[in-house]
Amino acid sequence: MSHGGDIYSNKVNIDFSVSLNPFVREAFDGSFDDALKETAKRAFKRAGTYPDLKLVSLRESIAKAEGVSAEMIVPGNGASEVLMSAIRSTDPKNVLLPVPCFTGYEHILKGIKDCKVGRYFINEPFDTGEDLADFISGSEEKIDLLILTDPGNPIGKNIDENVLIKLLKEAAKRNIKVILDESFYYLSEKGFSDKAGRVRELTDEYENLIIIRSYTKLFALPGIRMGCSISGKVLADKINDNLPEWNISVINEEIMSSLCVWADDDFIKSSIELIRGERNRLFEELKKRCEKVYPSDSVYITLKGKTDLYDKMLDKGILIRDLGDVPGLEKGYYRVAVKKREENETLLKAMDEVM
Repeated sequence: MSHGGDIYSNKVNIDFSVSLNPFVREAFDGSFDDALKETAKRAFKRAGTYPDLKLVSLRESIAKAEGVSAEMIVPGNGASEVLMSAIRSTDPKNVLLPVPCFTGYEHILKGIKDCKVGRYFINEPFDTGEDLADFISGSEEKIDLLILTDPGNPIGKNIDENVLIKLLKEAAKRNIKVILDESFYYLSEKGFSDKAGRVRELTDEYENLIIIRSYTKLFALPGIRMGCSISGKVLADKINDNLPEWNISVINEEIMSSLCVWADDDFIKSSIELIRGERNRLFEELKKRCEKVYPSDSVYITLKGKTDLYDKMLDKGILIRDLGDVPGLEKGYYRVAVKKREENETLLKAMDEVM
């Protein structure tokens, strides 16, 4: 699953390969564009100075939004940067990847010397279940890093919280570090019913846990890279040691600090409610057109169709995500973003014309 958003080498009218919050402006209290412009003005006034090397103010802003202490936060130039740093900080030799999953993990792991990657193939409908915990419990292989994704990517289902706890307990017993990639968490059903203090409870209970969060996706600002890791201080320090100095520009620092204030419960719940309505409708319409469509809790849907669907949709100026290279899937699997009604209608009309 190569990254989406390749609008530079393709002629694209609507990009369904990238999954972002389509309802930022509808969910925001006031004018989002005006608020963003004011924040950018403040940022550019600082363009002649270096960012704070320790990012004290930004860490405090993120920590307040996430309900943890600032020492647990490591800001990154997008979730992808802090994800790479987090993986490298564990110095893994034997990694377990439940698949299908985001292929970016293996891209990072390929750059780590003497690192072996084992794959656990999740059966359809691709829900991460207790069988994975049972596999880890019974495995005779040494595992030092487990990477989980909630909601799953590309499928989009949340991990049942009881299953997640079982996995974390089993990993802790075997001294396995866990990276929990929650980049789409605030655009998923779990984000809607998020329990206050959940992140703090998890990271306090499991010292082996690193959580990855993305603000880029929540506010649909992929051109301004914004993410962070949340973990205990010991792991946070190691993650920070694997990042370059001044990895966050003053522009990103100012904007991310503002987004942390704006990302309150009302904004998140309103966004998810709007996404849910369009996702459910799009899911039902796709079932009429595709060989198979997989239930999702997030802002994207995975489907199975003809092997030439990607090219035919691109001929229509619509870019979708080709999942043919994802371990556990095959040619003919695709992921499409959930967008606003008009754009979703354009997608469906194009599918009717090419299928």
